[in-house]
Amino acid sequence: MIGRILSHYEIREKLGAGAMGEVYLAHDTTLDRKIALKLLPPEMSSDPERLARFKREAKAVAALNHPNIVTIHSVEECDGIHFLTMEYVDGRELAEIIPENGFTLPQFLELAIPLAEALHAAHERGITHRDVKPGNIIITHDGRVKVLDFGLAKLREDVSREPLTSDLTQNGRILGTVPYMSPEQLKGQTVDHRSDIFSLGVVLYEIATGRRPFNGESFADIASSILRDKPPPLPDDTIAFPTKLRRVLSRSLEKDVAIRYQSALNVRSALESIRRGDEAGAPEESGSATVALRPRRGRGMRLGLFGLAALLIAVVGYLISEATKDAPGPSDGPPASARDDRKMIVVLPFENLGPPEDSYFAAGITEEITSRLAAVSGLGVISHTSAFQYDKTGKTIPEIGSDLGVDFVLEGSVRWDHATEGGSRVRITPRLILADDDMFLWTERYDRVMEDIFAVQSAIAESIIVQLDVTLLKPEQRAITARPTENMEAYQVYLRGLDCFEEMEPMENIQLAAQMFEQAVALDPEFALAYAKLSEVHSYGYRPGGDCTPDRLAKAKDAVDRALGVAPDLPEAHRALGFYHYWGHLDYDRALEEFALAQARLPNDAGLLQGIAHVWRRQGRFEDAISHYLRTVQLNPHAAQLLYFEVARTRTLIRDYAEADRNYAYVISLTPDEPSAQQFKLWNVWLWNGDLDEARRVLEKIPGPDNLYTPRLRFWQHLYERDYPAALAQALAITDTLVDFPGTSSHPDLLAGFAYRLLDDPASARRHYDSARAVLETRLARGSEAHRLHSALGVAYAGLGRRAEAVREAELGVTLCGVTDDAVGAPFFLDDLAFVYVLVEDHEAALDQIERLLSIPSWLSVSMLRLDPRWDPLREHPRFRDLLTAPL
Repeated sequence: MIGRILSHYEIREKLGAGAMGEVYLAHDTTLDRKIALKLLPPEMSSDPERLARFKREAKAVAALNHPNIVTIHSVEECDGIHFLTMEYVDGRELAEIIPENGFTLPQFLELAIPLAEALHAAHERGITHRDVKPGNIIITHDGRVKVLDFGLAKLREDVSREPLTSDLTQNGRILGTVPYMSPEQLKGQTVDHRSDIFSLGVVLYEIATGRRPFNGESFADIASSILRDKPPPLPDDTIAFPTKLRRVLSRSLEKDVAIRYQSALNVRSALESIRRGDEAGAPEESGSATVALRPRRGRGMRLGLFGLAALLIAVVGYLISEATKDAPGPSDGPPASARDDRKMIVVLPFENLGPPEDSYFAAGITEEITSRLAAVSGLGVISHTSAFQYDKTGKTIPEIGSDLGVDFVLEGSVRWDHATEGGSRVRITPRLILADDDMFLWTERYDRVMEDIFAVQSAIAESIIVQLDVTLLKPEQRAITARPTENMEAYQVYLRGLDCFEEMEPMENIQLAAQMFEQAVALDPEFALAYAKLSEVHSYGYRPGGDCTPDRLAKAKDAVDRALGVAPDLPEAHRALGFYHYWGHLDYDRALEEFALAQARLPNDAGLLQGIAHVWRRQGRFEDAISHYLRTVQLNPHAAQLLYFEVARTRTLIRDYAEADRNYAYVISLTPDEPSAQQFKLWNVWLWNGDLDEARRVLEKIPGPDNLYTPRLRFWQHLYERDYPAALAQALAITDTLVDFPGTSSHPDLLAGFAYRLLDDPASARRHYDSARAVLETRLARGSEAHRLHSALGVAYAGLGRRAEAVREAELGVTLCGVTDDAVGAPFFLDDLAFVYVLVEDHEAALDQIERLLSIPSWLSVSMLRLDPRWDPLREHPRFRDLLTAPL
């Protein structure tokens, strides 16, 4: 073939040969480049069906585009010869350059990390290599890693009709493929991407030690070793491996695919953390590096050492805090979150091993197991909201444990076989892992018919409790073994509803979740848990900005009544009733009564803790609310930015502006692209010291595009700067009709009306006030958000000179909100009432309300009084001048 031209490829040199044909170096005369040309074997070329299948497979492999994967350019034919053209890589096979005692640690990582990245890239496209070995890995002359023949092993099997055990010499000694095969390959079982991870583990072991983990003089010897033997402990003269790297090799070489790494990305992340030096100085474990299930005695000792370590850390932390307690902290530091001494666990999203459309089922199983564990008061269970953020992140178990502050991690996989002999079956494989060092404590495989799904969930929860040696109370036992429904179709629809319930915005998701739960209870009218979730969805939908209609609220009440009618003690139903009273009627006392009943059985419910904090804040129990927000952070770390934001807002409300500013800065550091914390930080600056230059800097940093609130903040900044034309232009540019932030008089026509008033254009001011009046009266007739609308309508009437009606409406807004019942919202309505009194020129009454606002936690401050032109008619009044001399 040397010197022959196929199409526009001039063959120059033979590079090698294998089961897939001979490989040549060729020159592409069209593009003037070197390529590798692989001739396909005659038995494939002569079989049209095989050839067509090969082309389809090769097309998929050719779609791979990764710097560590050799690219397939084309599948072509010339003169009856079929061939592949591929990227030519000038280098040497890894098999030729492995040192006798393995590579140094830096060299090892420079090879291992790109290998894992290459496998991950292929697996993401659904391509399994099936023949990972040093002979298929090229190291270029400048040290780059290139993996050959992705996906071709499958084609090779199809061509040869023989397993990959054909790489035997004439003497029977194994030279190539077999030592790198996974146990499932040797057994002839179904192979997926995890088989490549085992083969990668063999390669990594070899480049670390210079020898393979499984050896023998014949195929039978090596196959037996792979199927039965543990890899030998790393020799003493091996490179100075940190403990974590030994664990990476050990887990990659697990014979059970359920225990093995489930993703090459996880391998890559673990290796990358070692390169960063996370465990460079960690002591090595003695004995075998193979992961083993720990006996209870060993686990108890380990947990005891954990407790001692925690105590030492606590003592050191206390001494440091005492030594530095007077030193100023960083401006972006978080508030200290509450901690307790319970054993903390997170249930990571179980991997869906079925088709993508079954992902909701795996997610639902994960949430159900989480819920059962969360009923145990002796455990601290991370909210599923936080846990689900780690789906496919690639972080290692120790990294996740550190992020979430947990001692243990439960992960696993779910496969749902819809139609098998004997009915639908579910296979669930949970794995309990010690978070700090990624060591397995327990695993099991459950292969049951669908009707046994609740028994499996209960068995998993009970096994975890036994492994962690947690005391289980009788009511908790009932919660763990509960069967929410006997109707499997209803249960599957319910799981779909939970999937929607995870993302409650936009409103379409609320509607879809409601539909799923309605379908579930239609299939099983005794499905109390589905009724409870349905009620909570409707109550949430009734919140401001949603569907605040009587019909929505009635649906929420009907659903929770049905839940309690079926199961009077169901804690989720009492939780739903609490949110109905809170969101639906602002009835805080009744909400807390129901929350207390729910919390007794749901000790780890982060949403419930947050709901209680919200209610306490509304009741004016501000420090209690802050404490509960911080407790919630421990169970739902992913929501830290939201919870710290609520802490910051609460600090602003109680005029702890300096601490609020630090909290806002921390939230902004977590989510720099989210505008809410920046918006309230601006509000905090106005209230704190009225520094308009600083306020302008904050305003200009608020990320866009504009949402409902940022244009209003620009309006008020212009107003405080006394740039009334700019304020008017901003008001006229607002196209929505929001009335509830900041303050209730934020309808754009109300803003424009006031700007025209300041510009001494009464006719234009009156026109906009009247336009606002028409909109607000129409909305009020629909019967929703009454207190907000009455208050805003009072401002419109005042702008029109309708004095009596203005005062009536503004006072009605205050009454409907209830100053003593809503310590967060009521100050807005008192502020509107004070402004109405200014507009109708009842200055004494206006000052009464201003003094009241300054005497309670509110969104008004002395600095704001100095800035706001709404109060200009009061500035010569002695009472107002006295207020301005009060301390900031």
